[in-house]
Amino acid sequence: MKLYDHQAITSFFTALSSAQELKELKLVSFVIALDQDDVTKPSAISLPKLKLIHLEHLYFNILQFVLSAIAPGSYCLSLNPLEETFFDYVSGGEGDRVSEDRICAYLSSIKVHKLILWGQRRFFWSTRAGLAHLLGSLPTVKTLVMNYYPTNLETLAALKRPPAKPKNQTPFPILTRLEMHGAFVEVPLAQLKTVLKDVLESHQIERMVFGGEFVVDQRMPVVTKPLDENDEVFEWLKAKVPHFTKSPEPSRAPEATDMWRLWDI
Repeated sequence: MKLYDHQAITSFFTALSSAQELKELKLVSFVIALDQDDVTKPSAISLPKLKLIHLEHLYFNILQFVLSAIAPGSYCLSLNPLEETFFDYVSGGEGDRVSEDRICAYLSSIKVHKLILWGQRRFFWSTRAGLAHLLGSLPTVKTLVMNYYPTNLETLAALKRPPAKPKNQTPFPILTRLEMHGAFVEVPLAQLKTVLKDVLESHQIERMVFGGEFVVDQRMPVVTKPLDENDEVFEWLKAKVPHFTKSPEPSRAPEATDMWRLWDI
């Protein structure tokens, strides 16, 4: 959906404010021409029955606009940041680049409950330092979904909660659910066991889903093969995590969708 003028923007948010029975709001590739002269932010909308907001493929300034237009509530916020998050939307242009620090600073000011990340190299959170930086700015996250991540000692080490910090520093989230889909496992699972143990012990993970393939050759295109279904690490994870499951489609990420219904009532 694209809203290019004041009338369209006002009409949308007026309709949204009247949806008092709304339980889920999902906005994907939602564009507002914020650089137009007559665009003003609407009064914060209260949606008393709202349980979920899912935001995906939103430009950075539009993400800020949407969340400022909806009053705080008990709803859960699910965030799937992608290429657009690195830019402020500009009509008819490529957009203004947004830095990693600016993204993390803003995210530290909102409450995100579910975070969906993609491990492509163009995203700063694909590295150990970048992933740790992002998670360190999102202390309210409970569910982390990692899609198509290079899975090695470095990546998993980024998930381990650091030692307790002074009260004036932002804490790391305490995860209760971890999902890894389409993982590119770069070393034998047995070599990941120690760091997995550290991750599990530093969080309160009650549910974990894992799906991936072993990387035979890291050159492009990546050559993979199925993981051993009977690997003892899977049995170990079943014993460590109350609800551990292997993905029925190891090479696929179920969150891989660009199309959502705008909202469900």
